[in-house]
Amino acid sequence: MKTAKRTLGVLLACALIGLTACFGSGEDDPTTASEPPAQNQGETKRFQHGELILEISNVAHEETKTALDHGTDSYDYTIYTIYPGARLTVINADMLDGSRTENGLPRGRCYIYDASKADNEQPEEYVFLTDDMPPFTITPDMTHVGINMVGVLRFEMVAETAAPESTLTQTTTESLNPSAAEGASQSQLPTYTPGSIQLTPNGISGDFEFAPTKRRLYYNIPGPFSSLAPEGTMDELFEKDKDIYSEPQEMALVTLVKRCNISRQNFEKTVDEYIEMCASARYDTAHEDFEIPNTDIIYTFDNEIINEYYRRG
Repeated sequence: MKTAKRTLGVLLACALIGLTACFGSGEDDPTTASEPPAQNQGETKRFQHGELILEISNVAHEETKTALDHGTDSYDYTIYTIYPGARLTVINADMLDGSRTENGLPRGRCYIYDASKADNEQPEEYVFLTDDMPPFTITPDMTHVGINMVGVLRFEMVAETAAPESTLTQTTTESLNPSAAEGASQSQLPTYTPGSIQLTPNGISGDFEFAPTKRRLYYNIPGPFSSLAPEGTMDELFEKDKDIYSEPQEMALVTLVKRCNISRQNFEKTVDEYIEMCASARYDTAHEDFEIPNTDIIYTFDNEIINEYYRRG
């Protein structure tokens, strides 16, 4: 009986050795070797605003900028440039307690804005942060974290394959060159319908020493867009354009975009912030005082198209 057991043990051992020889160990599996586990890039940052505390992984760069709160008071906000796969963990959600909610239950008051959910029949783009929320991956559509309709933390994605700096500069310059828009089909651009924007009854001539032929947005830079310029450079950027006696030759926002090399992606994010700000303050964006910039028109860099779209008629 003992001999039979020893024989069975030897056979099993040989079988295992044979399988290892034929297929290799897990450490040598070519499939495993070709698909290594994803590794974190950058560093993990802890963001705090008041009682809100978040932890963000895969942060490549951090900077702080200043913007206007609803067009009046200034406030600071943080920008995290993140690698793909960055994850957000809620440490403390700073939730509203039951005494301040309609149903008597705690609920989140801080949120992350998810643009991918804005076009649903029942929009749910404001994803409120709660203490029991599991960690989640930040997608390119998740543009910022907000409190009381003010963005306090903005996310910008690092390109998966970064080109050399000189190539990036050249590409950006070419993309901002007016000649780059020559191949675009003008029939696909939006058109201005007279009456769709409510004009100031007595005009806006009191703001200028000339008779304006364009709507107010043509001459102004709404608060959030000034943050796209390097800090403290707005006056310098427009110093040579300070002529209140003559109609400008170019829309102010177009000048800002070209002189600061602002990418379309960053401009569109600021448009979203401006829309959110106007909605929070209940500003009427159908009125020329709060008209939303049209990215498609502005990024043609074609003064003829831009001037026609922003005419006062």
